[in-house]
Amino acid sequence: MQRFWLSALALAVALPVACPAEAATHRETDLYERKRVEPRELIVRTLGCKSGDLTGGGYMISGQPEDRILYNVTASFPLADGRWRVDLRNVSGERQPLTLRVYVLCTD
Repeated sequence: MQRFWLSALALAVALPVACPAEAATHRETDLYERKRVEPRELIVRTLGCKSGDLTGGGYMISGQPEDRILYNVTASFPLADGRWRVDLRNVSGERQPLTLRVYVLCTD
């Protein structure tokens, strides 16, 4: 049995692995914004690729307290025109600082 495993391992190591001729290049583009947001104010941001195709996207809100929610993200999705959209609202009832980063992943 041990001989079989060693032979199978040697065969697996010796077989060439097929790799694509050209690997796609991925790069990230982002939009960074700091501002103060009024109570109940809706923030809508979109971002697209400068070149290439959109393969994903998202957002990050920085500097928020751990003990309460200041912003409610109501949307984060790709649009048909190749941009990423993020919607968020200040739900704190007070004017709040916002540090927002929206990003997209693009493929050439």
